[in-house]
Amino acid sequence: MHAEALDEMRRLIETYLDPDRPLEVLDIGSLDVGGACGDGSFRPLFARAGWHYTGLDMLAGPNVDRVVHHGWRWPLRSRRFDLVISGQALEHAPRFWETWREMVRMVRPGGLLFLIVPAKGLEHRYPVDCWRFYPDSMGALAELEGLELLQAATRWANVWGDTIGVFRRPHRPPRQSWAFLREHLRDAVGTLLGYWLGHDRRAPVAATAAPDEPVAETLLADQRVALAAAPHRERFNRSLAEWFSYFQRDMVLDQVHWMGVKAVKNPMDCWVYQQLLAELRPRVVVELGSAHGGSTLFLLNMLDLLGDGAVVSVDRDRRTFALNHPRLRRVDGDLADPKVIEQVYALCAGDGPVLVVHDADHQRDAVLRDLRNFAPLVTVGSWFIVEDGIVDVLPELPGVPPGVAGPLAAVVAFLDENPEFEMDRSHEGCVITYNPGGFLRRVRPADAGGCDAA
Repeated sequence: MHAEALDEMRRLIETYLDPDRPLEVLDIGSLDVGGACGDGSFRPLFARAGWHYTGLDMLAGPNVDRVVHHGWRWPLRSRRFDLVISGQALEHAPRFWETWREMVRMVRPGGLLFLIVPAKGLEHRYPVDCWRFYPDSMGALAELEGLELLQAATRWANVWGDTIGVFRRPHRPPRQSWAFLREHLRDAVGTLLGYWLGHDRRAPVAATAAPDEPVAETLLADQRVALAAAPHRERFNRSLAEWFSYFQRDMVLDQVHWMGVKAVKNPMDCWVYQQLLAELRPRVVVELGSAHGGSTLFLLNMLDLLGDGAVVSVDRDRRTFALNHPRLRRVDGDLADPKVIEQVYALCAGDGPVLVVHDADHQRDAVLRDLRNFAPLVTVGSWFIVEDGIVDVLPELPGVPPGVAGPLAAVVAFLDENPEFEMDRSHEGCVITYNPGGFLRRVRPADAGGCDAA
């Protein structure tokens, strides 16, 4: 750690941090290596009451509190730190954009990141030396993760030409138009599926058709699932949009059952749900829309395994719903009925996490209405899951009448009104999700003057 970097970090601390507020800080690449990179660490700069410094590196040694074994996958809880810093480390990360994404994951909404990286200087391999950064690099890093860029400058006078970046993670994603979000998610679904389903992983995957062409054509219509088994090649050699349509029409709508009860659910999403339930251990799960009851029984059985909790099932049509379970609480009626809303709130009263899953009317106005009515039930740290946003990304799928905006349009409007929620993309890791952009996590209580759950 050279002296100029220490001076820069000291200046950033004095400029951006309140010495009287508690602080959890994570230092990425904290190993005190000495040699060509200098020596020392940032730790002494954070040695004050109420501040806690954690050093992270891939090697054990001086100034390292946590050792990780991968440059961009760390077994640390998200949003744990008020400040993430890194000095003279990112140039050694072969895939610095992945390391950067993991750094951002560590920061709480409203938290800061301080980055010091070289713009020049001799090669200093540890074990590699890959990159140099300029002020425009800081802008690109901010845009990549939707951060607010507070400062970007290069100190050309010192031997390394230190480039300084100061970033703030917003309490919610930056305002984006519905059209932008829809295009972004469509590209993301295509890219991830192309990768996952065996597309050439050395080549970029991108949609090339004009924006006004039908989605079935624009969603990577030229990308094919290339399976090696020749006898089945014709069956599976289809575009991603066609594959999604097949999965919805022939699989989800007809063949998915839980313990013999029909469940109109994407099985990959159910796997994510059980992970989320194990993490949260909710006292109440509110299911808005239960249909045949397969997903309700799945949630009940997951709570059985956890040993606690209840499911509040809300639906107006119970003709195919015939469940009985000690953890089940039924509310029959329309989601827009004030009496139904009142019953649900009464069943959720008390302490403990509350999670809400929406699988009712998927048209924008209905979803936005339900978000406004039931989101206050969601406790801080829990989620409101808006299902079936895939019908906005691939509108040829059944779920919303043609030409009508669906769940994702409601999500955009809701997040614009409610900064206490943010879109949590971390639970889309199984790729084949029907809920892109639909995992909405509550990160703080409602603003002063707003309503909140009792």
